[in-house]
Amino acid sequence: MWRLVLLSSIFSLASLTDAGAKVRLAWQSSDINLQAAYALGTDAFKAAGLDAEMKPFASGPAMLPALAAKEVDVAILGDFPAVTGFANGLPINIILLNNVTTSHTRIVATPASGIRKLADLKGRKIGVSLGTTGHGNILKALSLVGLTQQDVTLVNVAPANIPAAYFANQIDAAVAWEPHVGAMEKAGAVRIATSQEIGVINASTLVARTDYIRDNPGEIAKLMKIWGDASAAFRSDRPKFLEYTAKRQNMSMDELIPLIDRMGMILPSFQEQLSPELLGGKFFGQVQETARLLLELRRIEAMPPNLDRLIDAGPMRRVGGN
Repeated sequence: MWRLVLLSSIFSLASLTDAGAKVRLAWQSSDINLQAAYALGTDAFKAAGLDAEMKPFASGPAMLPALAAKEVDVAILGDFPAVTGFANGLPINIILLNNVTTSHTRIVATPASGIRKLADLKGRKIGVSLGTTGHGNILKALSLVGLTQQDVTLVNVAPANIPAAYFANQIDAAVAWEPHVGAMEKAGAVRIATSQEIGVINASTLVARTDYIRDNPGEIAKLMKIWGDASAAFRSDRPKFLEYTAKRQNMSMDELIPLIDRMGMILPSFQEQLSPELLGGKFFGQVQETARLLLELRRIEAMPPNLDRLIDAGPMRRVGGN
């Protein structure tokens, strides 16, 4: 019996260290991707025997067709596009929360617009990347003051181009995230609300195709461990961890650390993610609210009966730790 146990243990270890495994990972290369920057900077993918092909996209919604076409295996994207894809029949699963932020996404306005509170947005032009978490934020914000999408003009702008639209006076307000929203605020943009202030859990998620999770358990386990180790490094020595993001973003540490503070960035441990505060409860409540919102907007035809299957915490539980 002990031989079987030993052989099983050796096989399990080998599955996490064998070479030749590959993952095609979609990301927004201009966005703040802490774990990805750390993993690339420390050669964590190579050390784990995982060939990671990083595929850049302009936004989360742009990744959905690539997932559908099986051109990518895993994607780093906001919860809003993840729910949108799943609710429209895309076989994907959220396997972990990349990060949770309280003020990464913010609603800001030009000083000349006279907008100082959410109710002032009525009848104004708001720059936002449709289908992103920012889109979900502005719809929730409007609902808090009795407004809908029909009461404003949403101008669809790619995330990286929102500052240009702002500075060209093409919009009165914007919904954006760092580093883009920080650039606007530095130039005088008036902060109207953060995601926390409108009652939204803003989360960047790691989403994988359901068939990839099923057919590539070894690769998924490696990826989960890489992400868990990176998040643990952030919590144990934040300045050293952030050096890799600073280099990738071409920023000094004096610029990056205040930016991370403005975002209200949290990299929760796996145990924290599985708690009732996040994937174990409150976050799923937000997923349901997002689906109801998509139904109201007619972006989906019906509430998916299997919405709870969007979240697959199995890979996180199997890896454990961190």
